[in-house]
Parts: sequence; C-alpha cells; structure tokens
Amino acid sequence: MQEEMEYMKLLCQSHVFFDENGENYISDIAKNYIGGLLNHINQITALLNQWVNSYKRLVP
Repeated sequence: MQEEMEYMKLLCQSHVFFDENGENYISDIAKNYIGGLLNHINQITALLNQWVNSYKRLVP
C-alpha cells in the first residue's frame, strides 16, 4: 500500500526530477532513478542490443 501511495504522489507532481535546493538542481528521486539505470545497465544493454551489429554501434 505504501508503494502505491508513493507512486500516486509522483504522478501528481509536475517536476519530480527537479529540486530547486538540490545539488545541480537534481532531486533525490532523479538520483535514485539514474542510479538504478546505472546499476542495471548490463541487463538493459543485453535486452535492447540483442544483435552483434547493435554492439558494434556502441563502440565510442
């Protein structure tokens, strides 16, 4: 139930990634979101780039 309430609060806010007083104007929610993406980047890459040619495009 608590998670549902947190989700509903996020839906009602207009700028959840912006924090006027935060470092670099980034909210804690945005930091957690970016951290989650970075934590799971290997799985995301494997899911979204399934073919060899997709991996070749990722080389800088």
